Amino acid sequence: MIKHIAVFVVAAILIIGCGPQTSIPAMPSPTPSGSWVISVTENPAPEGASLPASVSGDECGNSYYPLKSGAQWMYNGPQGPFTHTISSSGGGIFTINVESGANTFLIQVLCMEGGDINMLQVPGDSLSYSGDRGSSTMTTTKNEGVTLPGDIQTGDDWSQTIGGEVSSGNQKINFTIDSTYNAVGYESVTVPAGTFNALKVEQSSDMGGPKPTIQTLWYVQDIGLVKSVIDVGELLVNELVSYNIP
Repeated sequence: MIKHIAVFVVAAILIIGCGPQTSIPAMPSPTPSGSWVISVTENPAPEGASLPASVSGDECGNSYYPLKSGAQWMYNGPQGPFTHTISSSGGGIFTINVESGANTFLIQVLCMEGGDINMLQVPGDSLSYSGDRGSSTMTTTKNEGVTLPGDIQTGDDWSQTIGGEVSSGNQKINFTIDSTYNAVGYESVTVPAGTFNALKVEQSSDMGGPKPTIQTLWYVQDIGLVKSVIDVGELLVNELVSYNIP
């Protein structure tokens, strides 16, 4: 069970553009009475640690992911509709609230100088989970690289490595996600929200399995993610239905 919980939690923080739909194949879908709640607790940085300077204010300045408090996107995926809503804690710290039916994720995001976006930047940050499979806690042990650069050009490559520990009762499991990204280029994408000229990004994430997980994401300037396709033996497609960016 602890391995299934770890896969679910890890998938939830894999990339900003993912909703709960990306992780459902890893374990049975929750029953209607169950709920997933992930809350972020910010712990002090290790003594002597030097953290990159963050950007204050309500905006990050990343043109491909508008981190504006109150911004909301509605998507449709294999398990139905879900929403992403942004809130700001100040100091360049934002929270993405992902809601899908009774399931809720709260994902902490840090905006860096230059508009770079990073999740769970500080080792020691933790997330807690509770649902129909019990409860668990995930603690970040390592975070290197960047989730989404502020200035992406066609052909750019970047990477991120996230390490952590998931504990449930007296069981613990450690994980490392090594993700690499490539900005392939622009192409026209049609989703329920409209037709857009989108930047196509290919992501490969290695979690120590027999083969990496492949995901393709399409970002539109000043709007954000409009489509994602993840290959988990079958193709799971999430598409933007509507958005409201203040």
